[in-house]
Amino acid sequence: VSAMDERMIEKTFARDIVDIAGMVPNLGIDPILGNGTASISIRGMQLNDVEKSFDPAVAVYQDGIYLATTTGALLNVWDADRIEVLRGPQGTLFGRNTIGGLVHIIRATPTGELGGKFAVTVAQDNQQDFKGTLNLPEFANIATKVTYMNLSGGDYFENATRGESEGETELTMWSASALWQPSDSFSVQVTYDDIDDETPVRPVTCMTEAPELFAALGLIGDQCGPVSDADFHRTTYTSTDQTASVELESLTIKADWQLNENHKFVALVGSRDMEETSKQEFDGIAFDAFKVSRPQYEEQVSYELRLESDFNRLRTTIGGFMWDSEYTAWQNTYFFGGFNDSPWTKQETESSALFGQVDWDITDRITLSLGGRYTDEEKDFCQAFTVLSDSPSVTDFDGLPKEAVKGWGKDGTCPTWAQGVINNSYTNPITGDAAQFSGSESWSEFTPRLGVTYNLDNGIIYGSYTEGFRSGGFNGRATSAGNAGPYDPEIVESIEFGFKTSWFGNTLQVNGAIFTTDYQDKQEDVVLPGTDGAVTLTLVQNAAGASMDGVEIETIWMPAAGLTLTANLGYLDASYDDYSVVGPDGNMVNKSGFDLRKAPELTYSVGANWEVPLGAEMFMVANVNYRWRDRYAVNASANGGPKHYSDDPLMQDSYGLLDASVNFETEHWRLSLFGKNLTDESYLYHVLDVAAGFSASSATDATPTYTPGLWTFGTMNRPRYFGAEIQYRF
Repeated sequence: VSAMDERMIEKTFARDIVDIAGMVPNLGIDPILGNGTASISIRGMQLNDVEKSFDPAVAVYQDGIYLATTTGALLNVWDADRIEVLRGPQGTLFGRNTIGGLVHIIRATPTGELGGKFAVTVAQDNQQDFKGTLNLPEFANIATKVTYMNLSGGDYFENATRGESEGETELTMWSASALWQPSDSFSVQVTYDDIDDETPVRPVTCMTEAPELFAALGLIGDQCGPVSDADFHRTTYTSTDQTASVELESLTIKADWQLNENHKFVALVGSRDMEETSKQEFDGIAFDAFKVSRPQYEEQVSYELRLESDFNRLRTTIGGFMWDSEYTAWQNTYFFGGFNDSPWTKQETESSALFGQVDWDITDRITLSLGGRYTDEEKDFCQAFTVLSDSPSVTDFDGLPKEAVKGWGKDGTCPTWAQGVINNSYTNPITGDAAQFSGSESWSEFTPRLGVTYNLDNGIIYGSYTEGFRSGGFNGRATSAGNAGPYDPEIVESIEFGFKTSWFGNTLQVNGAIFTTDYQDKQEDVVLPGTDGAVTLTLVQNAAGASMDGVEIETIWMPAAGLTLTANLGYLDASYDDYSVVGPDGNMVNKSGFDLRKAPELTYSVGANWEVPLGAEMFMVANVNYRWRDRYAVNASANGGPKHYSDDPLMQDSYGLLDASVNFETEHWRLSLFGKNLTDESYLYHVLDVAAGFSASSATDATPTYTPGLWTFGTMNRPRYFGAEIQYRF
C-alpha cells in the first residue's frame, strides 16, 4: 500500500490522477483517446483500450465504489482526503476482485462545522480552474458538504486545418454529501455527484510512413512526421470538430454501525449512470479518411455488506459483494468519407462474491492472516450490425436511422428489433468445424490469500501468497460470431516479501517489497487487421503465460525541521513465458519475445519539501519533484519484428519529468507559483498502428512477421508550462 494525504496531493497541482503515478513505485497512468479514459498499469498489469466489454486489470475506486470502466477513470483529486494505491491481487477485504491492484480516491467527509476551501488556478495554454468546497454547520445530527469544480483550457495543440487550438478540458462537476450521526455508534453518509464533461476527444497526430497504405496512396503529404520531432506533433491537421461529452450521475450510500465494542457492520451501496458521446477523426490528416462516432450508455449498481470484528488477538472481516452493470454502444464508422458499418453492442454483467480474512496474533510479535474470495460472474452479450436506413424505427444515440442486417448474441438480451437478424452459427477458424455462439458465459473461482507478519520494535516484516482472478468476456468490437468470444479468464499467483520501518525518532521511514507474479492465460487487448469488411478488429488474446518479478522501495526522511525528502524506486522484470496465437493465415505465431506494454524496467522519483518561517504564522514552502520512467512498449505490436519507422513510435524512450512550486502560506491563504515538466520532456500518451498484424514466417516457423497496416496515430504529452494558484481556507 502507498498512501498520499491531502497536502501531498495539493502540491502536485494535478487536475486528475495522472500526476500521482510518479509518486508510487511501478505505477503508470496515461490518458488515452478521450472521455476521461485512463490506461493504468501496476507491476506490468494493465488495460490499454476504451472498450467497455473489457474489465480493467487495475481497478479505480471512489469512496469504496468500484468503477466499471476506464472511461471517466481520470477522476479529479480536489476534495480527496487521501489516495491509496494497493499493488497486487486484491479482494479479501472489500469491493470487487482485481488482479493487478487498485487506485482508491477517498474524499473528505463532512465536518459538521462551517468551513471550506476555495482555489483559483491559472496557467499557460488558457487553463482556468475554479474549485470550491463548503462545509455547513451540523443540524439535527446531519453534517453537509457541497463541492463545485469547473476546469477549462489547457489546449496545447494547434489545429492547422481548422485554425483553432485543441486539447482543452471543459468539465463541470458538483457534489453534495450528507452525514447523519444520530449516535456515536451509527452513521449514514449519502453522496450525490453530477458531472457534465464537454472535453473534446484527445487530439491525435499522424506518424504514418511508407509502406503503410495511407502513405502509399499519397494522402499524408507533409502532415505526418517522425515521433522524434515532438514539436511537429503538437500541430494537428484533422478536419473534424472532435466533440465529446460525458454526463454522469452517481449516488453513494455508506452506513457504519458499531454493534458493540467487538463488532462493526458496514453497508455500502453505489449506483452510476453515464451517457457519453465522442466523435473522433483517427487518421491524423486533413483528408477525411477515417472517423468514428461512438455514443454509449452505461449503468452500474453495487451492494456490499461487511462485518468487521475484533476479539483482541483475533480480527476478522467477512463480506458479501454484488455488482451489476450494463452498457450499450453504437460505433458508427466512416471510411474515406462513406459509411462503413455500425455495430450495436450490449453487454450485461452480474458479479457476486463472498470474501473474508482472519488476522490472528499467534504471539505478541507474529500475526497469521488467512483470507479468500469466491467469485461468480456471468456475462450476456449481444451484437447486431446495422446499415443506414430510410426507416426511422431504429435509431442510435445520434438519431441516425438504422436497419439491422446481421448479428449474434443471446436471445433475450438483444432487443426485439435485433432478434430477427441474430445468426450465431460460424466456422471455427482453427479447426474448420461448425460452431455456435451462445452469447452467454459464466465463470467462478476461489482465490486464497496467506500472509505472515512479524512485528519489530520499529515496524514490521511480512510475507504473503495471493491468487488473483479476472473473468473472461466478449469482444465488444467484434466483426463476426467467430471472433466475438468468449475469451478465457486469467489467473495470477503472487508471492511478496517486504518490510515497513521507521527510524531515528520517526524521522526516517523506509518501506520495501520484493515480489514475483506468475500469470496463466493472461489477457491482452489487441487491435488487428479487420475482417468481414471492417477496417480493424479489436479483441482479447489469451497469452499462455507471463512473469513479473520486481523490487519496490519507498523512503521519507526529515533530516531537519521543515525539510522533508522523499525517494521511491520500482524495478520490474516482466516478460512472456509463452505467447502463441493463430495468425490470419491459420498458422501459429509465437509472440513470446514481445515486450509487455507499459512495463518499464525502472521507475523512480525523488522529491524535497522545504518549509521556511517568514514571520508570524507565515511560511514559504518550496517543493520539487522528479519522476523517471524507463523505456517501455506503448503498443502491443512493439518489438514484434523489424519496423518501417525511422523512429519507432511503438516504443517510448526513457524520460524524466521535473515539477516545482513555491508557496506562500498563512493560516487562511496560500499563493502558489508552479511549473510542470520544467525540462520540457516529450513522450507519447498513446499510439496505434492501425490494422497492422503479424503472421508466421512459414507453416513450420512461428517467428512473427510484421505486416504494416493502414496508418499510425498517437498523442503527445503537454509540454512545459507555468501557472499560479490562490487558495483560501476558513
